[in-house]
Amino acid sequence: MARDTIRKHISGADFADPVHQTVWEAICALDRGAGGVDPSSLLSVLQSGSTVAVNGTRQAMRAAVEMLPSLVTWPAFPENAGTYAETVRLWSVRRRISTEAIRTQQLALNPATDPVGLAANAAARFTAIRDTGSTED
Repeated sequence: MARDTIRKHISGADFADPVHQTVWEAICALDRGAGGVDPSSLLSVLQSGSTVAVNGTRQAMRAAVEMLPSLVTWPAFPENAGTYAETVRLWSVRRRISTEAIRTQQLALNPATDPVGLAANAAARFTAIRDTGSTED
């Protein structure tokens, strides 16, 4: 199944928009269960609020319910799943690089920061982004 392949490369946290993350988490919840993923079951999961536990925002869940009719009519092809996943993943990495660069700049401008230690730490954190797409341990 195309979603099995995609899940190997991305997670909900890779989506910039909390609404998209909520929809993805709802799809994953359905995949983990015994049921299939279709517009009706997806709407049911979104309306139940069970994905709120994952990303913590009822506002995103409500917006996802409102967005669902547009999503189910959007043409998506299983053979393009890898391309879709790669696009989401690369933009996620770009956002993490940007966030880390801002964090590093803020630390560099702090006179109390050891610049040699900061350089070593920044190199390690950027390497982690390159290697895994995340700086989280």
